[in-house]
Amino acid sequence: MKDGEEVVVWRQFVTGFWKIIDEVNRLTPYAQDILLSLLAEGKVKYYDAINTIEKYTLYATINPQDVGTFEI
Repeated sequence: MKDGEEVVVWRQFVTGFWKIIDEVNRLTPYAQDILLSLLAEGKVKYYDAINTIEKYTLYATINPQDVGTFEI
């Protein structure tokens, strides 16, 4: 917090070039929305903060549908 205001500290996954996600369909629907926003718009939004990502490479795997997965 800074002067009573929350500050988002971006993780290396957001700021780095390489992005690797194993079992992407095990992410919660909220996390999937953030990922889809990155793919569609090149932006990651979290609360009121927005990080624009110019270049990146994303690798992701998906599991067969079961009770532990969410639909994408």
